[in-house]
Amino acid sequence: MASCTSSIPSGEREVSECSSATGGAGKELKVNIEFMGGAEMMFDNQKKLNVTLPPAECKWTIRSLLAYMKVHCAKGGGLERFFTGDSVTPGILCVINDQDWELLDTLNYELEPNDNIIFISTLHGG
Repeated sequence: MASCTSSIPSGEREVSECSSATGGAGKELKVNIEFMGGAEMMFDNQKKLNVTLPPAECKWTIRSLLAYMKVHCAKGGGLERFFTGDSVTPGILCVINDQDWELLDTLNYELEPNDNIIFISTLHGG
């Protein structure tokens, strides 16, 4: 299982909505990411990543995780097939702890330690 650990220099991370720094802010956060249906191709064909997110001034969200992944985890070309703006492209499903992210406030979902996040590409037979 690969890992994706790196600190983010100030200003490099696109984090919005940082106004409510509550529990977990200011600490490292470990999450597990899995890719299915071809989504792993944009991440050096790694199907699983153990990611240690650096301390932040606010809670990490899926939005800030995606920004982190763009800079520190994505490898190779074709990233436009996975990322669009601050989200994932249509056709990429996101499941957080076995629940569709649509039920969990999508990009605004606040990450918790050891969350399991799965990205499934429906464009490649997911």
